[in-house]
Amino acid sequence: MTDTTLPILVSTRPAAAIANTDAFIVRQGADTEDRGALFSQILTGIRTFLYGTAGQGISIKEGSNARMGTATLVAGTVTVLNTSVTANTRIIPFLITLGTVTRPAALGNTARVAATSFTIVSSDVTDTSTIGYILIEPAP
Repeated sequence: MTDTTLPILVSTRPAAAIANTDAFIVRQGADTEDRGALFSQILTGIRTFLYGTAGQGISIKEGSNARMGTATLVAGTVTVLNTSVTANTRIIPFLITLGTVTRPAALGNTARVAATSFTIVSSDVTDTSTIGYILIEPAP
């Protein structure tokens, strides 16, 4: 759908009343609307994303304190400042481009400080690769 003037359809039911089996149709609103806030309200309590057309997917905004981003390893480690990280955040690192290593090394999370930062390390202490990360919170 290419019409960006369509409204976002939302339920008038309170978030606590939305069941896991409820379905919603979300249409793109005008660029001036806060679609992210409305979308998160719609999905409260729902456990599945369902895309009906091949090629659709999830987009996550990057930037300061965002839930997705990139960083460059220095001597196989990088500490990312991010106030959105919690004690329970699942940190998923992945390779974007190789640095000084000739093949991908294992990546992992070795530390996190809630509301401050997290550290990603490579199994190769000479690694200067650019890595990406996604931060996800476990459902209650």
